[in-house]
Amino acid sequence: MKTRNIFASIDVKSFIEKYKTKIIKHYDGIDVTSKYYNEPLEKMLISIKNGEKPLMKIGYWDSSVLPSYTRLISTKDTTIGYKITSRDYEWLDESKGLLQLNNLYNLMIQAASGDKIRWWGHSIRPNSHIQAVISDVHKINQSVRPLEFTNFKRKHIQFNYASEVIDTENLKNGVEVSTQRAYCIECLLDATSGQTINYDIDLMLLSIPFDYNGSLISVPIVEIVIDPTIIVN
Repeated sequence: MKTRNIFASIDVKSFIEKYKTKIIKHYDGIDVTSKYYNEPLEKMLISIKNGEKPLMKIGYWDSSVLPSYTRLISTKDTTIGYKITSRDYEWLDESKGLLQLNNLYNLMIQAASGDKIRWWGHSIRPNSHIQAVISDVHKINQSVRPLEFTNFKRKHIQFNYASEVIDTENLKNGVEVSTQRAYCIECLLDATSGQTINYDIDLMLLSIPFDYNGSLISVPIVEIVIDPTIIVN
């Protein structure tokens, strides 16, 4: 059994620049993407938290809006490639062979029955004031999950990262390592060899953190959907 990590990421800054006007309209003139906290923003975020204001959803009816902003990333031995066509990229500088890939969100992942599938969500820019998190995985245009996704769990995974250098001029003196947790979704794959599983990933963008009853929280402000594929070995 192997663990297949799938990272669903979004270029939040570019996405918001493109859809900011529509997002503000949806939230009655309040810019929920703002990094500057104020009372009207607080009231709107609390109304979202309490279910009084529905989330804005993008990609459920028109998946063509997402390829320029979303990516799925996995390990090399997990990914199955497919032939890139002219619709999948645009030239930035053809004379230098420099191009931008625009259609990699429909990534095919290779896995075997019994493998553990783990989904993560994040912003391509880690210092963005708006982060992203995986909300759910389910059948395309349905609320139920594929039968092949068994032992479904929502959990926190502990990880270590290099947080501080003791001596910036001499790394041999040591690097401080901190421990943190990250939220993910996990399941076991129970499927037939040769099977293709098409499904949806719900990815939520989170608001700027704010104080709510003494706790620092963020709430979802936009929900987008992308539709990858798992190929069973």
